[in-house]
Amino acid sequence: MIISNYTLLVDLVCILLLTTLTQTLIPFGINKYLGFFIFLVVFRMLLRKREKGRILILIFSGASIFFSLFMTNNISVHIINSSYWLIAIWLLYLSSDVTYNIKMANALAQKKNMIKYTAIVADVIILISLMSKQAYKNSWGEVYFIGYTVHQHTLASACCLTLSLALVELHINPVKSGKLPFRTFLLFAPALLGILESSARAFLIPAIILLAYLYLYKIKGVSLKVVLIPIAVLAAGYLFIKSNMFDRMSNLSGTASDTITSGRSVFWLADIRAFWQLELFQKLFGHGFEYVTQVNLALTGVAIGAHNDFITLALGVGLFGLFTHMLVIVREIKYDCSVHYNIKKGMLILFWLIPSIVNGFYGYQMLLYSYIFFKWVLFAEAKNESMR
Repeated sequence: MIISNYTLLVDLVCILLLTTLTQTLIPFGINKYLGFFIFLVVFRMLLRKREKGRILILIFSGASIFFSLFMTNNISVHIINSSYWLIAIWLLYLSSDVTYNIKMANALAQKKNMIKYTAIVADVIILISLMSKQAYKNSWGEVYFIGYTVHQHTLASACCLTLSLALVELHINPVKSGKLPFRTFLLFAPALLGILESSARAFLIPAIILLAYLYLYKIKGVSLKVVLIPIAVLAAGYLFIKSNMFDRMSNLSGTASDTITSGRSVFWLADIRAFWQLELFQKLFGHGFEYVTQVNLALTGVAIGAHNDFITLALGVGLFGLFTHMLVIVREIKYDCSVHYNIKKGMLILFWLIPSIVNGFYGYQMLLYSYIFFKWVLFAEAKNESMR
């Protein structure tokens, strides 16, 4: 029996979403094994066709990781973060390939029931955790909703993937023209509430984009759209004011730049200075992915990341790795602009660009898969429109 890489990827991502949402309830670290299998599946997908571009990306990314291994002070941390980065750039490269999108369309159609029930179960887990005291933590004088995950950002990224799965399910099983996709709004509600309660502001952007897409392109009746606007504004405003997100934003203080970035600008500058102080070989090939946390630990007393993909890559895998990343990103933007028009291309680009700059994109695998599935929905619709 031959198992398709594409259906297997869908299966693994759906399982990973549920195990992430119940991470602290599971007695062993199943996610690292699921992540390893996803890495192997994406690697097989990349090697399926012996194209020049795929071979170059594989060589460049592999070389970036190999040379930075000689500089890292923590091999295990470096390898884990390297796998996140490799999965991201390989999947982004593949998702701009027409053959990939066609095969992924077939896989999603085959797995429509799994996608539907995964989204439902994920929402149920989020709702249960919202009512559980152990799903909240106090840190830095603030309350964060983390669900049964290990961090509020992990929870928020999982909620974004839940939203994307709901959109995929709606595309595969569309409602009748002129009808309100009520079931999709029901699937959206717990995940949106989870993001608001998590206080993870960077994930509001993808969530708003997915909700805006649902409103603009999945509700056909103009009169229905007009009626929903005041209801949506009042409901959204009330939920936002009552959420942890609003409490955190209203408690921010300091200079204007520090308030906007939550103090990130301070260690961004420190991280950039640390990069320029590296030796030439380290500038070219990095100092390992854990190095940025060492720099920030010395500055702030907390071992935190850069909260910026480009700074993280410059310090972790050097200019060579950053150049490889930018090659994939430029290809991604060119593809998005060639296939989609007007607001849709802006939705795709902002979905990954803003988190990449202010928090991180590739390191949050749930957010990565959320983008990949959302991008596929837009590809499928563009294909349908071109055939009309």
